[in-house]
Amino acid sequence: MKGNKIVKVDCRGLSCPEPVIRTKKAIEAIKTGSIVVPVDRETAKENIVRLAKNFGCDVSSKEKEGIFEIRITKGGVRKRMEEAGTEILVCGTCLDFSEMKDKLKVGRVSNVYEITEILLASEKVLRI
Repeated sequence: MKGNKIVKVDCRGLSCPEPVIRTKKAIEAIKTGSIVVPVDRETAKENIVRLAKNFGCDVSSKEKEGIFEIRITKGGVRKRMEEAGTEILVCGTCLDFSEMKDKLKVGRVSNVYEITEILLASEKVLRI
């Protein structure tokens, strides 16, 4: 498995530790891209989310009708930027308004005043 395609690893109905083993193999098999893992047990979801985070992947999950769909993204550019010393600031009011504060994975919560001050004082600003 190569490239930026989406790989699906269906782990519904599998007992522990099989979902984790299959997901680990899928993560190791791709350099970058996304993996979608449907599971039907909350314990499997928690174990897979923990595994993906240990690999440094971006992870999100949602539950619908008893099925947890876990989306794993490998090759997180933002995390690598932060590790290289880039500071990533996110407006706390914006996070509150969009109800995403608990989903913040990269950067730190700040405010518009601080962000504006930093932008105005910077010699170079990258926009993505």
